[in-house]
Amino acid sequence: LRGGTGTDTMIGGGNADVYVLSDAVDTMTQADRIMGFNRRQGDRIYCGKGFDLNQIRLEAVDSDGNGIVDATLIRSSSSSNSPHILGLVLNSTLGSQSTLTLSDFV
Repeated sequence: LRGGTGTDTMIGGGNADVYVLSDAVDTMTQADRIMGFNRRQGDRIYCGKGFDLNQIRLEAVDSDGNGIVDATLIRSSSSSNSPHILGLVLNSTLGSQSTLTLSDFV
Protein backbone atom coordinates (compact mmCIF):
# COMPACT_ATOMS: atom_id res chain seq x y z
CA LEU A 1 0.00 0.00 0.00
CA ARG A 2 1.47 3.34 -1.03
CA GLY A 3 0.29 6.65 0.38
CA GLY A 4 1.72 8.89 -2.33
CA THR A 5 1.63 12.68 -2.27
CA GLY A 6 -0.28 14.39 0.53
CA THR A 7 -1.51 13.07 3.85
CA ASP A 8 -2.98 9.61 3.32
CA THR A 9 -4.43 6.88 5.53
CA MET A 10 -3.47 3.34 4.51
CA ILE A 11 -5.60 0.44 5.77
CA GLY A 12 -4.45 -3.12 5.15
CA GLY A 13 -6.45 -6.27 4.64
CA GLY A 14 -6.49 -9.69 6.26
CA ASN A 15 -3.22 -10.88 4.70
CA ALA A 16 0.37 -9.65 4.81
CA ASP A 17 0.62 -6.03 3.67
CA VAL A 18 3.61 -3.82 2.91
CA TYR A 19 3.01 -0.17 3.76
CA VAL A 20 5.20 2.17 1.70
CA LEU A 21 6.23 5.46 3.29
CA SER A 22 7.97 7.48 0.62
CA ASP A 23 7.64 11.16 1.54
CA ALA A 24 9.15 12.71 4.67
CA VAL A 25 7.28 15.68 6.16
CA ASP A 26 7.87 18.32 8.83
CA THR A 27 4.94 17.70 11.21
CA MET A 28 2.95 14.77 12.55
CA THR A 29 -0.29 16.18 11.10
CA GLN A 30 1.20 15.99 7.58
CA ALA A 31 2.37 12.38 7.94
CA ASP A 32 0.86 9.40 6.14
CA ARG A 33 -1.02 7.20 8.61
CA ILE A 34 -1.07 3.42 8.82
CA MET A 35 -4.12 1.74 10.34
CA GLY A 36 -4.47 -1.96 10.95
CA PHE A 37 -0.77 -2.84 11.10
CA ASN A 38 -0.58 -6.49 12.19
CA ARG A 39 2.79 -8.16 12.68
CA ARG A 40 1.12 -11.60 13.12
CA GLN A 41 -0.32 -11.35 9.60
CA GLY A 42 3.13 -10.53 8.22
CA ASP A 43 2.65 -6.79 7.75
CA ARG A 44 5.81 -4.76 7.11
CA ILE A 45 6.74 -1.10 6.59
CA TYR A 46 8.99 0.05 3.75
CA CYS A 47 10.64 3.49 3.91
CA GLY A 48 12.07 3.64 0.41
CA LYS A 49 14.95 2.36 -1.66
CA GLY A 50 18.34 3.03 -0.11
CA PHE A 51 16.90 4.11 3.24
CA ASP A 52 19.12 3.09 6.15
CA LEU A 53 17.06 1.32 8.83
CA ASN A 54 19.69 2.35 11.38
CA GLN A 55 18.36 5.89 10.97
CA ILE A 56 14.81 4.92 12.04
CA ARG A 57 13.59 6.27 15.37
CA LEU A 58 10.28 5.11 16.83
CA GLU A 59 8.46 7.45 19.19
CA ALA A 60 5.22 6.66 21.05
CA VAL A 61 2.90 9.68 20.74
CA ASP A 62 -0.59 10.99 21.42
CA SER A 63 -1.78 11.35 17.81
CA ASP A 64 -5.08 13.12 18.48
CA GLY A 65 -4.33 15.30 21.50
CA ASN A 66 -6.62 13.47 23.94
CA GLY A 67 -3.83 12.74 26.43
CA ILE A 68 -3.55 9.03 25.56
CA VAL A 69 -0.45 7.65 23.83
CA ASP A 70 -1.95 5.74 20.89
CA ALA A 71 0.46 5.75 17.94
CA THR A 72 4.07 5.38 16.85
CA LEU A 73 5.75 8.22 15.01
CA ILE A 74 8.38 6.99 12.55
CA ARG A 75 11.28 9.44 12.25
CA SER A 76 14.55 9.54 10.39
CA SER A 77 17.56 10.54 12.47
CA SER A 78 19.29 11.93 9.38
CA SER A 79 21.43 14.93 10.22
CA SER A 80 20.41 16.88 7.12
CA ASN A 81 17.95 19.79 7.21
CA SER A 82 15.35 17.79 5.28
CA PRO A 83 12.01 16.73 6.81
CA HIS A 84 12.37 13.88 9.29
CA ILE A 85 8.88 12.45 9.87
CA LEU A 86 8.18 9.42 7.69
CA GLY A 87 4.80 8.24 8.99
CA LEU A 88 2.48 7.45 11.86
CA VAL A 89 1.23 3.99 12.84
CA LEU A 90 -2.04 4.18 14.77
CA ASN A 91 -2.94 1.74 17.57
CA SER A 92 0.68 0.59 17.90
CA THR A 93 1.37 1.19 21.56
CA LEU A 94 1.09 -0.63 24.84
CA GLY A 95 0.85 1.82 27.69
CA SER A 96 3.27 4.59 26.80
CA GLN A 97 5.60 2.39 24.68
CA SER A 98 5.58 1.63 20.97
CA THR A 99 5.01 -2.01 20.03
CA LEU A 100 6.89 -1.55 16.74
CA THR A 101 10.48 -2.72 16.34
CA LEU A 102 13.01 -2.44 13.53
CA SER A 103 12.08 -6.02 12.53
CA ASP A 104 8.75 -4.59 11.32
CA PHE A 105 10.60 -2.75 8.53
CA VAL A 106 11.98 -4.00 5.20
